[in-house]
Amino acid sequence: MRSVTACIAAVLMLVMLTVGVGVPTPHAAGSRYQDEPDRLLADELSRRKVVMLGDFLHGGAYPYQSLLRVVEAWTSDRRSPRLLTLFLECESEAADILTGYLRSGDLEGLLDYYLPSGSHEQLEFYADLKDLVERSDEASSLWVRGAEPGIIYDMLDISEEESYRLFVEERDSTIAAGILDHIREFPGREVLVFYGNAHLIGNRVIMPFAPPGYPVDRREGYFLAHYLKSALGGDEVLTVNQLTRSPGQQGGRPDWPDDEDILVDWDEIPANWLAPAQLDDEYDVVIVRSQERIAPHPLRQLCCRRIVEEAVEDLERLAPFEPDGHFAVRYAGRDRQSLTQTTGETFSEPAEWRRWLSADDYDGMTRLMSPGFDDFVMSLIRKLDPKDSSAAIQLAGLGLRFPDIVPILRNGPEAWRAFWIEHRSEVYAMQAIGMMWCGDAEERAWADRYLVDLAGRGFETPSEAMKWWRACFRSVTY
Repeated sequence: MRSVTACIAAVLMLVMLTVGVGVPTPHAAGSRYQDEPDRLLADELSRRKVVMLGDFLHGGAYPYQSLLRVVEAWTSDRRSPRLLTLFLECESEAADILTGYLRSGDLEGLLDYYLPSGSHEQLEFYADLKDLVERSDEASSLWVRGAEPGIIYDMLDISEEESYRLFVEERDSTIAAGILDHIREFPGREVLVFYGNAHLIGNRVIMPFAPPGYPVDRREGYFLAHYLKSALGGDEVLTVNQLTRSPGQQGGRPDWPDDEDILVDWDEIPANWLAPAQLDDEYDVVIVRSQERIAPHPLRQLCCRRIVEEAVEDLERLAPFEPDGHFAVRYAGRDRQSLTQTTGETFSEPAEWRRWLSADDYDGMTRLMSPGFDDFVMSLIRKLDPKDSSAAIQLAGLGLRFPDIVPILRNGPEAWRAFWIEHRSEVYAMQAIGMMWCGDAEERAWADRYLVDLAGRGFETPSEAMKWWRACFRSVTY
């Protein structure tokens, strides 16, 4: 069915050229890519009832920064007064709290709501969005909304099987109902939906994450795009997947530039770029991003007293729902994992963590730079396994780049420790940036000193420091 998207993309190009908005023409005979994709999407917002932009790495900087580029392109259009509603993959309560932050600049509401969850990049996105709407004087024109129904992930007492059933049968249709209600109530507002790439698939698919033994005939379902297109009409909803090039994919088609973001029809993506399960997926178009995507850095991995306290509180909240509640067990496992990393302790029960926390004067900076933390990192490298990604995810979350680790895996502990000594400043710097957001006065003072010593300069905001970190250690410009 990918041939259908070729027709849609051709119509998209024809419409954009007809209305004369200065859309770039193809670059060579037979070429089917267009540059300046963010501006193209900003223009499409006025022509479609919904534009859906794919989040290609939950919590990561690159998807958030790509969304900001589209919103910035929208704010720069002064042809006529425009009103935009941005739907994020969150519940309405979270969107309301974010709206309060955008208006007041008070971060405490967001920290209280998310911690110990969330990522550095998520907080950076919120700060950048606030700066953008203030610079463009669009605070009253841009609304942020959330249509997540609160089913599944907030239902801590349900089984894995029931959570999957809700995921297949109810989640996306309920989200769609909320977005459609908004469109009916505010017909003059443009709508940009930022959701995980999979939610933009238009055709019926076998839904991921099925628990073992779940009946095969009950795994098929539809994602969000299907429900919106069915209600509004296929041409009224534009689905825009996003992909990044890996080193082995540079160039793609012969006429594609390696160093530009481009918009292409979904049919143009080489099949070897996709997993087998993706070959039958249906999107309208896709943005091919030109830079490396960087793993998110979870706030729960900060050696910060507030994070430790929030994780212990979270364990206490989840305890009544263990061991039968699927998501309670999953979330509590994350809390225990992060607490072991940030403290060096290995308690299991919330009461044990509470007693320890009450008796111990926790010092995150001392833990971070201790031999015990060095040993913890060595233990993660030792656990790296192609069949189990948990150790790799933890290392990436700390700020280590997995492709840099692979070449030294066979060389043994001495090489691992030498690698850690060489690269640990990347981890310390990410920890310092997190403390600028979440730390107490002592932790923030340490963070400022460390970053000045490392970078040779101070940073006015953690958002500014995040961009420096990516430029310095990953050589990207977003």
